[in-house]
Amino acid sequence: MQPASADFQIRRGDSEAPQVALRTEEPVTFLRGNLVGPGDVVQWTVGAGPAKTSAPNGGLVQDAADPGLFSYPLTPAEANALSAGATPYRVRVVRSDGTEITPLVGNFIVS
Repeated sequence: MQPASADFQIRRGDSEAPQVALRTEEPVTFLRGNLVGPGDVVQWTVGAGPAKTSAPNGGLVQDAADPGLFSYPLTPAEANALSAGATPYRVRVVRSDGTEITPLVGNFIVS
């Protein structure tokens, strides 16, 4: 599976919370489901920094009403620490059986 790509605009000093929806779509019926199953962990890495994860106290926020929606909250200090320009990110899903997939890559475009 090739990862999808999306960029997020980030302003230094602002409090931001980019969001991604991790979904599947059945190709014949077009029924949608969540890409993340029970016991799976989402890891969102920005630049060379440590990953924020969906594990308890891991830093990612999973929407209670929509379990396929994840937010990467940035404090003003975290936004200021990003270099101006494009900072790459990667979203990985570590399955409960240990296999990994990378459904999304892109850049935080920092101004």
